[in-house]
Amino acid sequence: MTDADTGISHETEFYRRQYEGGIVSLELDPATKVAKFQESLSPGKRYGLVNEIFEGQVRPDDVIVELGSGQADCLVLMIDRYKLTNVTAVDVGFAEDMQNGPLRMINRNLNQKWDLDDGSIDYLIALMVFEHLFDPFHCFEEVKRVLKPRGVACVNLPIVSSLKNRIRLLFGQIPVTSSGVDVWFRDANWDGNHLHYFTLPLLKRLSDCCGLAMCDYRGVGRFHQIKGRFPNLLAGELSFTLRHK
Repeated sequence: MTDADTGISHETEFYRRQYEGGIVSLELDPATKVAKFQESLSPGKRYGLVNEIFEGQVRPDDVIVELGSGQADCLVLMIDRYKLTNVTAVDVGFAEDMQNGPLRMINRNLNQKWDLDDGSIDYLIALMVFEHLFDPFHCFEEVKRVLKPRGVACVNLPIVSSLKNRIRLLFGQIPVTSSGVDVWFRDANWDGNHLHYFTLPLLKRLSDCCGLAMCDYRGVGRFHQIKGRFPNLLAGELSFTLRHK
């Protein structure tokens, strides 16, 4: 459906309202770059598993794509560290397609077939992305389609089965996988625009159904080592890799 006055689809508006003012400048001063890089790629952070996989393995000419990249800050940092030459950021927040050195930034609708060739990607990054999209089966099938035979997808998703959410349900409250409920109503943004909830067994079944192997579980946040050992009970979000079976 499309708004008759603006001509903008409700789907586009649903995603773009998260980016009031659009994607801002990618420029960072050197000191901020170093500090942000060290923090965002350390163990227990969302990009921690990406850095772990890249260390000693990624090659400068590998094809790397990040879905839902936001401002692409971490991609800029990884380009610097690993001397990457073929990197694409995909996000609905980009006003237009553009090229910034080795980084290509494109605006695409990930609910449709991804604008990526079959078997073309060495490393795919999708951190807290698939829960925002309409069809998880489509997401995992597209991962399989675009990865090279030895390609790796680094994925991060919210886990609804944490002990905290089980207690919330016990007391008649709704599970939360983003900010608190008060923020939902303040911003008219239901659970951070998360459309789907996941558990570890469900993700394993979904991966297997789509011909992928789910590996390398990592917890995120405080006590991430313990969360990684008991993700279905303790983790509010989980990082993992997907590979061809």
